[in-house]
Amino acid sequence: MDSTINNDDKDLFIAKKIISPHQAVVIVSEGVNLGFFSPDKVSDETIRRIRKEFDADDDTVVVGCCPGRNIWSKGIREFVKMAKEAERWPEKVRFVLVGSSDGNSRDAVPQDYYCNVPTLRHFDRRSDIRDVIASLDVLAHPSYYREGVPRILLEGLAMQKPAVTTDSVGCRETVEDGINGFLVPIKDAQRLSEAVQRLVRDKQLRLRFGEAGFRKAQNEFDVHKINKRVLAEVFQISCNSIDD
Repeated sequence: MDSTINNDDKDLFIAKKIISPHQAVVIVSEGVNLGFFSPDKVSDETIRRIRKEFDADDDTVVVGCCPGRNIWSKGIREFVKMAKEAERWPEKVRFVLVGSSDGNSRDAVPQDYYCNVPTLRHFDRRSDIRDVIASLDVLAHPSYYREGVPRILLEGLAMQKPAVTTDSVGCRETVEDGINGFLVPIKDAQRLSEAVQRLVRDKQLRLRFGEAGFRKAQNEFDVHKINKRVLAEVFQISCNSIDD
């Protein structure tokens, strides 16, 4: 039995005869720990402290991008373009980029690229990513890097955050367009901005998408359910004795 974690990779591997279509199984993502990535685990005090770091008050909508590595193919160019355009938006909005420079990569974004953008704050890699996600109002992940299923999007769903991501491999597995977020074309800063601004303007839409995303995380990405599927479908190990 061969397995992949998104349908695009399964189809590619079958087309290239790397795996057999009769033995292939798709187990979407490695799952997310809903017990840890839960809004209930983050206090209001912690959220206020982190939003203060972002220079965001209670009336500011915070849009976050947490790519891990600041490389062009994670959509950094499009995110920064959106942040620059938002200087003309009537809404109070803060853009937050959390990611470290990858100086060893030819795809690395220069450190000064996102400096001097008034609406944007950059933070290096952080260990409190759950608390950071809890402090966001919108999660943006405009990646066109070929990913399995981006962990940050799974964590965002679990934390009940509306997501805007690209209609690309792996990313599209997490968002149902118009249900729990928006899918936009890759490398399209204008469509990204339009989708994000819809959410910035509409708090009820953000809440509705966040709730739908959490249900999707529960139903499809709960790490305990994923682990059971891996054991049962890949290793043919019975999981009847394993609690949810």
